[in-house]
Amino acid sequence: MNKLIKIFFVMLLIKKLIWPQMSSNQPSIGYVYPSGGQRGTIVEFIVGGQNIRGARDVYFSNKKIKVISVTPIPPLNPQQKRLLTKNIREIVGSWYRKDFKKPEITYEMEGVKLPNHPLLKDLENKTFDEIKNIIEIFLTPYRTEQIKRSIQEKVLVKAEIASDIEPGVYELKIQTFSGLTNSLNFYVSDVKEVKEKEKIPFFTVFDPPKEVFDTPIIINGQIFPGDIDKFYFNAKKGQKLIIELKGRDIIPFMADAVPGWFQGVLTLYDSKGKEIAFVDDYYFNPDPVIFFEVPYDDEYIIEVRDAIYRGREDFVYRLFIGEKPFITYIFPPGAEKYEEAVVSIYGWNLDTKMIKLNTDLEEDKIYKLNVKPKGLVSNDVCYIINDIQQIDEKEPNDIFKNANFILIPQIVNGKISKKGDVDNFKFKCSKGDKIAIEVYSRRLGYPLDSLILLTDSNGKILAKNDDYFDKSFDILTHHADSYILFEVPKDDVYYLKIIDAQSHGGEEYIYRIRIEKAKPNFDLFVSPSSINIPLGATVPFYIYAVRKDGFDGEIEIYIKDPPEGLTLNGNKIPKGKDKICLTITANSSFISFNNPIPIKIEGIANINGHNIKKVATPCDEMMQAFAYFHLVPVSELLVFVNRRRFSTVPIFLNEINILKIPIGGKVKIEGKTSINPESEKIILEVKEPTEGISIEDIKIENGIISFFVKVDNKVKKGFTGNLIIEVFTEYISEKEKKSQRVSKGFLPAIMFEII
Repeated sequence: MNKLIKIFFVMLLIKKLIWPQMSSNQPSIGYVYPSGGQRGTIVEFIVGGQNIRGARDVYFSNKKIKVISVTPIPPLNPQQKRLLTKNIREIVGSWYRKDFKKPEITYEMEGVKLPNHPLLKDLENKTFDEIKNIIEIFLTPYRTEQIKRSIQEKVLVKAEIASDIEPGVYELKIQTFSGLTNSLNFYVSDVKEVKEKEKIPFFTVFDPPKEVFDTPIIINGQIFPGDIDKFYFNAKKGQKLIIELKGRDIIPFMADAVPGWFQGVLTLYDSKGKEIAFVDDYYFNPDPVIFFEVPYDDEYIIEVRDAIYRGREDFVYRLFIGEKPFITYIFPPGAEKYEEAVVSIYGWNLDTKMIKLNTDLEEDKIYKLNVKPKGLVSNDVCYIINDIQQIDEKEPNDIFKNANFILIPQIVNGKISKKGDVDNFKFKCSKGDKIAIEVYSRRLGYPLDSLILLTDSNGKILAKNDDYFDKSFDILTHHADSYILFEVPKDDVYYLKIIDAQSHGGEEYIYRIRIEKAKPNFDLFVSPSSINIPLGATVPFYIYAVRKDGFDGEIEIYIKDPPEGLTLNGNKIPKGKDKICLTITANSSFISFNNPIPIKIEGIANINGHNIKKVATPCDEMMQAFAYFHLVPVSELLVFVNRRRFSTVPIFLNEINILKIPIGGKVKIEGKTSINPESEKIILEVKEPTEGISIEDIKIENGIISFFVKVDNKVKKGFTGNLIIEVFTEYISEKEKKSQRVSKGFLPAIMFEII
């Protein structure tokens, strides 16, 4: 019974959080395969998603990736798959007949008909490679599986990757008639890339011959249930190979998989079958990496599988094998703003021991760097820029007696260099000061699971923290960095101790501690990254505020340099709130249709007499393992306005600055409407923000609509937010004698306050 209750509340949570997407049938994509290609080549890949049958274009975040063709692939039902399989068997049989005779192809049989699709025309004249391609596109997966609707529809895309594009991670969105999808990663490399060659059941003629790769190489593959992929490669004694699998990096979260991503596992063998290495992660990252110094010339085997033998079309991976430069860590892991900073760099296949950081950047932000010795691009490592001075810890400092003395404000760089290592620091504070102590390690990509304790000069513990949840880094599932905000009780010397909570340690267990008087601030995130608006309509979206060092003030939201015709409503995040639903309207003056338009949403807040501005980071909200939601940052926020094929909301409310509603009372709202109450019924539903607010007494007379917003006694005084109202009409079908309810869209957000 308890389990059923939990499932019910999880489903209720899902319904509450994803109603905007569900109500408008937004197009979405779940995987890209292969998920990248080598620059200077033409690549063909499949995109799997939902509501993408009308795909007409692909939007890349880099214009040096040019689309050649976009071909929707209709899903085949079981009967159509059997018919296509029958035809392929006839074609394969004809290849073996001594007296050549064209195969007898049946495009329709017993009421079952193959789709009228260019790839399925003239099957009898297809080549060996074309038939194999048809099998891979239309009959994959070869095993019977439960249909996953979110990736059931497919689009075949052909694109050209420019030779002068920088290797890296870019993003793609599918463009349909109704708008843009979410973003998925698309990788561009400077290495030869191939696609795995799977055996096709019942068709041994397509069995791939054994292939032994020379390095460097990138192999693109998919893992299906119980699947184990094996690849052969040549290696010579003394080579320092990096064998790196990307799976979770490609698709960070899966809604209906536990733990919520493809958990790849790598096993390395020599030609005699001796196991050399087994790896299932890298630090805390689920994507494994093998560092392999080749002991002898041989033909080696690398095996890829899921940790618990799951699999599906969206279990996509990229496997790199070669002498790629790989940075394991840098120290110190950051620098002071504007100051010249040269840091030590550690790893494999590096041609330098030092690297210069760019410090002319916004403070308190994390940035990425890589190196390119011999033309190959390394992995990315992170560093942070702060606007206060930094020092490095000095050993020994394992006990209070040897604690390093620091002057606030201070950045401290250090390492928990071995198991059981303890680092202590001491500093003076004055009564009434608010001090922020923040550890950066996991957010920089390092394995430390920090635990910090703050004590007074007598050793009394005043505060401690293990894990601090930072919504700015929602890609993490274990928030292992620590944070303390405390008010100093008296003038004294205070001690800070940092350890690894799991008693681990090593050279890579790096930390960077910020200790300073609280510096109230905030970051903003906007979701979704694709806002699709029919012309004349209003759509909702979310802004998230990540508040820092105690800031709880109001934040005003606006579009920076908005294109004509776009209007924002409900554009304030109230005091103390971390999330708000706003609306954006594309009115009749908007002129750029059917093309994605980049926009920037900013926020401004007055903090201690200064106006602080922040640009909102675009994100897509992804579900993990049936219940957890995460914000995954992308590079651009795009608006797509299309000419509406249906009527817009036929209601225009009178202007409202802020709606003040008494507890247990109600307030009347009026406006104009073209709805005829004699032919259709109007229904208004509050979608946000809380229970206890409802709409009643809807009336339409002489083109004037009025209704009341009612608040019950459970809603607290001072509660503020935005009213998001969805409009429905209900028609009575005379033939069927039953009503049909249709969503007409949303009204512009109305700011309110409970008084």
